[in-house]
Amino acid sequence: VDGVFNAILKPKPVSMAVRYFFHFLDQEAEKHKITDPEILHIWKTNSLLLRYWVNVLKNPEFVFDTNKTPIVDSCLNVITQAFMDACTTNRKLGHDSPSNKLLYAKDAENYRVMVKEFFVEVASTPVIAIGDIEQILQKQSASYAARFNQMVALNGIYDHLVKYREQV
Repeated sequence: VDGVFNAILKPKPVSMAVRYFFHFLDQEAEKHKITDPEILHIWKTNSLLLRYWVNVLKNPEFVFDTNKTPIVDSCLNVITQAFMDACTTNRKLGHDSPSNKLLYAKDAENYRVMVKEFFVEVASTPVIAIGDIEQILQKQSASYAARFNQMVALNGIYDHLVKYREQV
C-alpha cells in the first residue's frame, strides 16, 4: 500500500499534464475570487486523485489484461478506501466506523500528509504555458498518426450504428 501511495503521490518528475491542470485550477480560483483552500483541495482531489486514481486502483482490468477475483476485489476496496480517506482534510474515525476504514486508520494521517505534500510539490513547479501543452499534445498525437486508420474507425462506427439503428 505504501508503494502505491508513493508511486502516485511522489512521482519524479510531476507530469506536465498534472502541473498544467492544477495551475489551471489555481488560476480559475483566483479569477473567480475563491480563496478557501478547502475548495481548491476538493477540486484537485476530485479531478485527479479520486476520479482517476481510485478508478484505476479499484478496476485494474481497465489498464491491465487481468481478471479480478472476489478476494482481490475486497482487498482493492480497502486500499481505495484508504486512498479516499487520505484525500479528505479531516476525517475522524471512531469505534463505530466500518472495519475497512479502520484497517489503515493509523496510517491515514501519514497518507494525508503525502497528499498535501503532493499538492505543494505541484504548486512549486513552474507554470506551463498553453502553447507548450499544445505542442506536447500535438507531438503525442503525431506519434500515433500512423497507428490510426480512419476507415477502420468509420467502419466500426457504421457497424455499431447498424446494430443499434432503432435506438439511434
